Amino acid sequence: MARQVIDQTTIFPDGSIGEDAFTAFAKINEMTLELFAQSFNTFRTGLGVEWVSGTALRVLPGAAYVPSVQRIVALSADTIVPISGVPANTFAHLYLTATGAIEASTTAPSARYAGRARTKTGDASRRYVFSFRVGATDVQRFTHHAEAGLVFWVTSVNAAPFILASAVSATTATTISAANATPVTAVSVLLSILNYGNSGAYVLLSNSEGPVPPSGYLAVVGPGTGEPELPLDASRSYTYVFDGTGNGSFHRCRGYRFER
Repeated sequence: MARQVIDQTTIFPDGSIGEDAFTAFAKINEMTLELFAQSFNTFRTGLGVEWVSGTALRVLPGAAYVPSVQRIVALSADTIVPISGVPANTFAHLYLTATGAIEASTTAPSARYAGRARTKTGDASRRYVFSFRVGATDVQRFTHHAEAGLVFWVTSVNAAPFILASAVSATTATTISAANATPVTAVSVLLSILNYGNSGAYVLLSNSEGPVPPSGYLAVVGPGTGEPELPLDASRSYTYVFDGTGNGSFHRCRGYRFER
């Protein structure tokens, strides 16, 4: 932060000493604004999102820092957001505007501008709040746990794009993409895994940035099921491998954790 000094000693021709109050307070305001922007530029509270119908979402009250105005903007009441014009089988996004409204847009969030906070790409007057997915025609149902950053799909995960892998049995590390079932802000995927392999057979889970199989973050022993949360890599993918031949597994996405 740039330090500014208020002149209290210079004698001016009119007999006054130091800078006038207007100039002094302008410097104080400028420094205060800069300090606030540095201290609270990732602030967000509330702003949970609820599915209302296939064509509407509800954003709950909350507040967040919006970079373009360098202040915290509040959403004071439940806000219904109509959804239309989103292409089928794509994610779209909700943003808190500098004027305290909610905007739905197909423009993706920016990279992090500070901490884990994001804006709308190319528009610092929109703070990123949430992503939602439109299926063939309507917004797909979900439950959002705002403070945990968790989203659970409340729809059939026995169909695309939620089936991530079917009857896979690789014994060398193999990549599985979760990109179609998670938004660009997702950092982990909530999996439902059926390991129908031999008794004691392990399906080992990792990603391209993690331990190399046969090590892994997690393992599901067969025959059996597991519902792990697995970190995703930068491409929103993970890896799996079996520790032996003659096995198989199904992988489904039941939700994800995201950052905002």
